[in-house]
Amino acid sequence: MNSAGYRTVNVNDVLLNFIGVMVGYGCYRLFAAIVRGISPDKKRGLAALLDTAV
Repeated sequence: MNSAGYRTVNVNDVLLNFIGVMVGYGCYRLFAAIVRGISPDKKRGLAALLDTAV
């Protein structure tokens, strides 16, 4: 941190944060598609996950 008490933004930080958000969203979509594919009645959300886990 700078001794003057303010923060600076690095372009690399912004780009890597954006890439991290996109990777996380992609993982979420993949996981949701897998859960929907396993569930016989195509339920969505936590109920489908719990039904397939039990």
